[in-house]
Amino acid sequence: MPDDDALLLPSMGDIKCEVAVRLGSTVISVRECLSLQPRSIVRLAQPVGDDVEVRVHGSVIARGEVEIIDNKSSIRLTSLAPFPSGEVRR
Repeated sequence: MPDDDALLLPSMGDIKCEVAVRLGSTVISVRECLSLQPRSIVRLAQPVGDDVEVRVHGSVIARGEVEIIDNKSSIRLTSLAPFPSGEVRR
């Protein structure tokens, strides 16, 4: 059987994927939501230093730490999510 990567990369390897990072979440009332203004602060439930979720097309693919590299926000991956099929990453 041919290597799966050999079949995947020529046809799909250059497709762009949007990567989103979820910093945290909280719950606020409608009243609080309606009163939000520029410079308002929304406190998140997650403690400082907790890993953030890295998502591709809405699915969590990894977790990581927020870092600043060359004056830009970056994520250093700390763990990878298993493939949905249960397949092991190489």
